[in-house]
Amino acid sequence: MLIDCPKTFQESPILQCSYNAIDVMGHFIVLEPYGYGIKIDSPFSEYSTSSSYVPLFARGGFKHYITDGGTISEHCISNAKQTLQELYRRLVFFEQNSDTINKYYSEIKKALEVHEQYSNSITHDEFLKLRIELRQERKDGLIDNIQYQKGLAKLTKKKDKTGHMNFELNSQLYDCIMKEFGISLEHDFIEQLIEKTRIGEEKGCCGGSVISV
Repeated sequence: MLIDCPKTFQESPILQCSYNAIDVMGHFIVLEPYGYGIKIDSPFSEYSTSSSYVPLFARGGFKHYITDGGTISEHCISNAKQTLQELYRRLVFFEQNSDTINKYYSEIKKALEVHEQYSNSITHDEFLKLRIELRQERKDGLIDNIQYQKGLAKLTKKKDKTGHMNFELNSQLYDCIMKEFGISLEHDFIEQLIEKTRIGEEKGCCGGSVISV
């Protein structure tokens, strides 16, 4: 797995590239000899992606992203700029086609919410709140430990339903985008779009609304 960027890389040179005469800027968020992660800073912000991690069996002769002297290699900088450009292109594509993707998202989400398999699901925050209440009931002597464990198992099952529904929503939205536009957006990129809009709908992509939740 990738590791957090060492402190020496927190002030690493800003990554910069150009696409259609637009300057795109970003920085490293994770970095190690066989992989890296970057985050875009401008003209979009808060979105990140990573390189394909080089598996153990394929490392022979691979040009390390970190040199023996502990500096970022030119090979890494070059690859990271290409990755930053591709992330920017995906964000531009989404912004240009947000109405259509919004429509697919809403239709899929509504269909899944009424599906028996995903009914009575709860979010992670709801799970934490209800678990605290359940613990308090045990502490107050209103339920015993066996009742607590049964109640916790039910809450966990409801939370897991939400996770399964989000995965299915992500997969179906991926398929719709591929069918409509012939473009493959990474699942983790779609997850970021959904998650970050859920965190702050008014923020969205480039300061606008990304996906209506």
